[in-house]
Amino acid sequence: MPCLTNAISLSVILNFLVLRKTIIPLTKHIREEVQHYLENADDRMLKIGHAILEADSQEDFWDELPITVQDNIHTAIKQSEKAMGRSHKEVMSKYTN
Repeated sequence: MPCLTNAISLSVILNFLVLRKTIIPLTKHIREEVQHYLENADDRMLKIGHAILEADSQEDFWDELPITVQDNIHTAIKQSEKAMGRSHKEVMSKYTN
């Protein structure tokens, strides 16, 4: 396989691994294929794969936001769902005029 195909395939496999929280189990064939790609990946592809897995393992920033900010976001979402918001153009006119 050409290097580009390996890179694309490795990317697809790593993206699948990132989605491991879904109910789709990894089969023996897929595990063997991933192992093959990892054994043949160059340093660049290994770094990319590692970065994807690291990013997936980091906690969501939402829990780090103050409760008041979370509440404000929830309120804004509810207002938006009820069409109570203002358009982007309307908001921006306040700052551009």
